[in-house]
Amino acid sequence: MKGPQKFAEHAHVVTEFNPACENRQTLEGWHLSRRFQETCDRFPDKVAITDGVSCVSYSALNQLVRTIGRRMKDAGVNEGDHVAVSAPRSTKYIASILAILHIGAVYVPIPQNLPAVRQRELLSSSQAKFLIGSAGQFPDKSALLFVDLELLDAATDEELDCKWHAIAYIAFTSGSTGVMKGAVNTTAGLLNHLDAKIADCQLTPNDVVAQTAETSFCVHIWQMLAPLLVGSSITIVKQETLIDVPSLLKKLKDDDVTVAQFVPTYWRLLLEELSSQDGCLHLATLVLTGEIVPTELCRATFKAVTLDRLINAYGQTECADDVSHYVMTRPPDAAMNVVPIGKAIQNSSVTVRRPSGAECDLGEVGEIVVDGIPVALGYLNDREATESAFSAAPDFKGRRYHTGDLGRYLATGDIECLGRTDYQIKISGQRVEIGEIEAALRLHPAVRDAAVIYPDVNDERCLVAFIQITENVHENSLRLFLRNTVPLYMIPQQFIFRDALPMNANGKMDRRRLYDEHTRRA
Repeated sequence: MKGPQKFAEHAHVVTEFNPACENRQTLEGWHLSRRFQETCDRFPDKVAITDGVSCVSYSALNQLVRTIGRRMKDAGVNEGDHVAVSAPRSTKYIASILAILHIGAVYVPIPQNLPAVRQRELLSSSQAKFLIGSAGQFPDKSALLFVDLELLDAATDEELDCKWHAIAYIAFTSGSTGVMKGAVNTTAGLLNHLDAKIADCQLTPNDVVAQTAETSFCVHIWQMLAPLLVGSSITIVKQETLIDVPSLLKKLKDDDVTVAQFVPTYWRLLLEELSSQDGCLHLATLVLTGEIVPTELCRATFKAVTLDRLINAYGQTECADDVSHYVMTRPPDAAMNVVPIGKAIQNSSVTVRRPSGAECDLGEVGEIVVDGIPVALGYLNDREATESAFSAAPDFKGRRYHTGDLGRYLATGDIECLGRTDYQIKISGQRVEIGEIEAALRLHPAVRDAAVIYPDVNDERCLVAFIQITENVHENSLRLFLRNTVPLYMIPQQFIFRDALPMNANGKMDRRRLYDEHTRRA
């Protein structure tokens, strides 16, 4: 103990602050497919999905799921096989996920918003035996079994055996070496998260859920699946609508959306557009995720939108997405300076710990760690990265994930997230390893070394690359080079060329000096 000012013992923090610890369940045998089938039986004629091209009932969606599942089974896909899906978000895409899970295979999203080179890398790393996508996408992967979604129509009511497999999906996330890591997520973790979203969003058959996330963002999974377990309807918002704020606002209204999720930066743009229109918006639930949520944004939201609840969701790709929710039903009090990430969802524990592994006291800054059912099995074929980020969870008799996020307990028992412990950042909700951008830059023949920072100047943040070059090169050449290897949001907005990059006394990159230099330039 640290004297009379110590606020809580370990047992108090774990049990009282994380009541989910006392509600552990064995989730083996839970069948998403059977629950989906029950929904189809209850609401056969109700609209399940609208994707801008078609409006599909639960009965028709069930037929499509069986058709895709039967095609895979006939092609030899077995329980536990990895099935990659690379296609635009659509009704057929969602049906593909359901079919994969129904036959006990493993879903592997290959996002189409990634460069073609990166897509091929992920497909190769995924060990997929089967590909669902569009013809001609991967001509060098002809050995894969293949289904072209564009040519597929629902055609069967034939029963399909429902299989349960421990692994549900593999989601790739940014890696510091320049190679993305595949988090192996369990079926129990997936279902646990879906049920947490259903409960805290209070989803009902009367809801319309906006499916807004690209498949590179793991939240797409709950947006595509959770509504279908309770009879809600899904409206898929295409990318061209998402990038046009007035069009998105119009779609939310026209489609009578009641549940939506955005990163705070983008939601602020929507609020500004709503204000400029002097209009109104009605939502039952708004979920904000991917970034620290400012209290003033929450106050502005409750002022501008008719809203039942606002949820600050916190999670990781390695933990089946969100592991804690902070639910607000009214604007934050004037005394609240930060919006916490809340407490753990059921069957999990979210705690703040010292480097020694001991739990922090109230107000003490430490690393946020996650124990319990949500934690993934590790990274696909990457023992070193797995051993670095995962460990045994003695209190939970399972696995622990070390998030790399700094946090502290508030007096309420909620956790405040303070940012990263390393050089990993989030841009528009997408997790980015600074090292991945640097590794990509170093592949350019004119680049000897590179360092990337993410400074905050006058409340504006952008990626800035410091480049040590071997020959003259224009920054536009570097931008074009990066477009072939990393997503657009990972391309620096500024490039600064130097004869050498600063080193500290330990011979490591002195990023503090780079931040100081950029501040002086600004």
